[in-house]
Order: sequence, then structure tokens, then C-alpha cells
Amino acid sequence: MSGQEIFMKKACFLFLILSLFLIRIIKICFLWQKGGQKKTQIIVTLAEKGAVYFYKNISIYEPVRAVKPKDIIDPIGAGDIFAAAFAYQFYQNKDIKLSLKFANKIARESLFYSSKDL
Repeated sequence: MSGQEIFMKKACFLFLILSLFLIRIIKICFLWQKGGQKKTQIIVTLAEKGAVYFYKNISIYEPVRAVKPKDIIDPIGAGDIFAAAFAYQFYQNKDIKLSLKFANKIARESLFYSSKDL
């Protein structure tokens, strides 16, 4: 393999990692109309540090128990699983903190399975 091919592989890998990081930063954003005024709520996933919810001057942080890298089977899809679990739980109870806690738990659990098995 030539030096240029190695460089391109490393550059593509770095681009992929940066893209995934940016996607994780702003994973879920809810926009809707209420009383003619836009309301924006944002949830930022923080990988092994949990997730945080922002709305106006409110922020709700929900930590998660970290997983050692050697114990992770496959992280692919964990963010999508977080989003689905949050949406499901929020639909059920309309409680942000409880929904964050549930989504963190489910996304964390998904790390112990191959993405092919999910």
C-alpha cells in the first residue's frame, strides 16, 4: 500500500469519526408550533457521560454508568436506539428526566450486542 493510500484511509477514518461526533452532538431536536410561537427543545447525547436536555433557560442532565471500552461489543446504532427509547418513554409519560434515564439505560444496554442482533 502506497503512502498516499495510507494517508487517504486515515483521512477518511478521521472524517467519519468527526461526522459521527457532530451527529451525536445534536441528535434530537423537537420543533413545534404552540400559540403561534416556535418552541425548540434539544437533547444532546454525551456518550459515556449521559445526555442533557435544553429548553429556554432549563437544562436537565442525566448521567449514565460508563461502560469500559473492552466490554463494548458494538456501538453502532446506540444513538438511534437512544432516540427511539426517549421518544417511546416520553410518549408514555411526558417526563423529560425519566425519559432521559430510560433512553440512557436502553442505549447503554445496546452496547453489549452486535448491531446485527438488534
